[in-house]
Amino acid sequence: MIDRLRNSPSAVDLSRILAYVCLAVLAVLVGKAVVANILEGYLILAICIVFAAMPFADSLAVAVFWTLPYMVVNLPTGAFTLKLPEAVAYTFTTAYLLRQVLQRQPIRFPPATAQVIVYLAVICLSIAAAPAIPIPFAGPATGMDRNGPNIRPISLFIWLGLSWLVVVALYNKVGKDSGIFARCVRAHILGGGLASAISLGIYVLALGGLSLRDVAGSGSIRNLAVNNAGVIRLAGVAYEPLFLGFYLITVIPITLMAVVNGPATISRKWSVICLALQSIAMVLTFSSGGWAGLAVALIAMAPFCRWERVPKKLKKGMVTAVIVAICAFLLTVLLNTKLFLMVGYMATKITQGNDIYRQREWNVAKDLSQRFPLLGCGPGLANFYFPKYHELVNSVPLVGVIEINSVFFNAIAETGFLGLIAIGWCTLTGLGRLLTSIRCAGPQRCPTLVALTASLLGCFVQYISVNPLFLIYFSALVGLSTAAAYRTDIDDKPDPLLAVVA
Repeated sequence: MIDRLRNSPSAVDLSRILAYVCLAVLAVLVGKAVVANILEGYLILAICIVFAAMPFADSLAVAVFWTLPYMVVNLPTGAFTLKLPEAVAYTFTTAYLLRQVLQRQPIRFPPATAQVIVYLAVICLSIAAAPAIPIPFAGPATGMDRNGPNIRPISLFIWLGLSWLVVVALYNKVGKDSGIFARCVRAHILGGGLASAISLGIYVLALGGLSLRDVAGSGSIRNLAVNNAGVIRLAGVAYEPLFLGFYLITVIPITLMAVVNGPATISRKWSVICLALQSIAMVLTFSSGGWAGLAVALIAMAPFCRWERVPKKLKKGMVTAVIVAICAFLLTVLLNTKLFLMVGYMATKITQGNDIYRQREWNVAKDLSQRFPLLGCGPGLANFYFPKYHELVNSVPLVGVIEINSVFFNAIAETGFLGLIAIGWCTLTGLGRLLTSIRCAGPQRCPTLVALTASLLGCFVQYISVNPLFLIYFSALVGLSTAAAYRTDIDDKPDPLLAVVA
């Protein structure tokens, strides 16, 4: 009887009714719990939201990509600060996976899942084996503080686990449904254009002297347009310039592919507008890693673009626009001493692979790898060793969190060589799986997968100077990429960037 009810046409309506009933009941409990314990109140509220969201998992999958760039929209909970894209992604993930379990539907696991589990197991071992933080270096973040040595390793483990569950949910939902897949691709392109337009508006206001800031739940203040040595760098909706650069690496290649192949899920006119906005925003981040990562992504993708599909008039206009933009940029750089020094610094950083600040952080990682070679000092705990190993800190306990800004050096420092090997295994397995799908289908038949894979290569470059693997941009990109690989493998529907419409 339960099976018949589940498979009946009214199953969705019934699940929606049950969701609202649960929401009403649990909402009563929220008020009661908040009075007694704020954490219990948040937990019950989260359960309410998940149950209410279960019937709308399809729309939430698309909403993930519409809300993805808005890291500046904070949802402070007291214990931590939840960003808007994280809140939407986690709600979609829990609602979709819970619905699959309750309806006894199978859940497929994306490529490299076994390797990710091994990596998480290494993290558990690293947490268990982590030495006690020397008391003089524990700093003010102690006890049950979320950035204290007792809580931070566990919270990072949970964060990474949630990030992979986002990938699992996107792989299942988006990979299974060609319509949702096309809508997510469209949302990613248009959402990137809209976010870039908003960010450019912020930049214009900053040039006019208006200071725009975002206050996170921790009380820290971040400028949405950062003034570095007289040069305004665009952070926009993405929290920091390097984060905006990272996000744009995930979206510019697929927008360019839409311009080349259009019209498809999005008209060529809109994809051209989005590409222009995204490109200008990327330039104004002045992010060395962002520029270098995007260059690698575009170079990797360029041979597989069907340039013959671009109308001659549009092709000529694009080439002219690029030449004019480059000339205008170079002229501005030559006439502005501060900008000239900034671009020169970026060029040196890109060609040498680091700067003095990153080098000092990496030296800390090297020292920690020698002190704790197998499992590292513990995930998230390298910060507490900076006073001992960083040449400028001089044994003064730190306030706040300072990262070793490189996934590779951070892995060596905090999870040892076992962690680095596990990350390498995940990377090679996942990337190899995507490249196999491209090779078997032919790159001309899967332009979306080609663009997304190129973005991942760009992210690999950016991760030289960025640490968080759990960054929601990366989780969404991996989820959409694995879904694209699955769509390519089953080949029952054309790629959304090849499905030409009138």
